[in-house]
Amino acid sequence: MRVGVYQYDEKVSPSLACDRAKLACDQAKKQPEQSWCLYTSAMQKKEELKQYLIDHLDEAIEKHYLQVYY
Repeated sequence: MRVGVYQYDEKVSPSLACDRAKLACDQAKKQPEQSWCLYTSAMQKKEELKQYLIDHLDEAIEKHYLQVYY
């Protein structure tokens, strides 16, 4: 059994708090010797970067910052 822990902050929705706990749990799954993992600010920064890239992908393609090959 693996457990993800997020220190709940009332400024975030319960849904987001659960998503963050799941991310921590997923991290614990990657480390067999660890049965639990605490959600950290590093995890949050990684998710924010990932979301930024997703949100701006079309713009990057449109401005030719990256090229897509089929």
